[in-house]
Amino acid sequence: MTTTPGGEAPPPSIGSIATHPAAVWRHRADFLLHVDLEAHGMPGRGEQLWARRVGEHRFEICCVPFFSYGITLGDVVDATPDRWLVTGVVHRHFSLAAFLVFAGEEGRWPEPGDGQAGRSWGVGGV
Repeated sequence: MTTTPGGEAPPPSIGSIATHPAAVWRHRADFLLHVDLEAHGMPGRGEQLWARRVGEHRFEICCVPFFSYGITLGDVVDATPDRWLVTGVVHRHFSLAAFLVFAGEEGRWPEPGDGQAGRSWGVGGV
């Protein structure tokens, strides 16, 4: 990992930061936090998370993170005061997340009997 003269990792470049333009709880959010994704196998990349400040360095997550594994909507996290990097989850918000992935033609849903069902889409949850 490359570090700054002060020993800290430099922030990711703006083109390598995942953002959430339509955060689920955007109406609650009053802060943007950052997650360094190097620990998740994505060196030089980051994710920007909408959050609501609930303490001096404590925040409630107001979006559904794409790449920040172990953090979810409603979790309360701590962050560094200098660059607002998430340092860890201090309270987990119980939630059930489900996702649907479809990779069919022209973004359409598979129809029964069209040869796409069961081949190009899947449902999962965490």
